[in-house]
Amino acid sequence: MLAIIAPGSRVLETGCTNGRFSRVPIEHGCTVVGVEIDPRVAAEAADVCASVIVGNLEDATVQAHIPRDFDVILFGDVLEHLARPRAC
Repeated sequence: MLAIIAPGSRVLETGCTNGRFSRVPIEHGCTVVGVEIDPRVAAEAADVCASVIVGNLEDATVQAHIPRDFDVILFGDVLEHLARPRAC
C-alpha cells in the first residue's frame, strides 16, 4: 500500500488498529487520520495519528466526523468486514 502513497499526502486509514501501519506513511511526511472501531486500540493509534475517529465506519454519525480532503484512503483488511461496503 505504501507504493501508492506519495510523500506528504493526507491519508485516511480505515481500520487503523493501534497505528502500527500508520507510522510508515507518517515517516514519509504524510498526515494520517485513522478510523477504528475498537476504542482500546484506537487510544494507542491516537499517539501516532494526527487524529483517530472511534466507531463503526458504516455508521452515518461516524462518517460525518471524517474530513473529506484526503489524497489516499486505505481500506487494508476492512472492506471484507463491512456489511455494505459500497455505502462507505
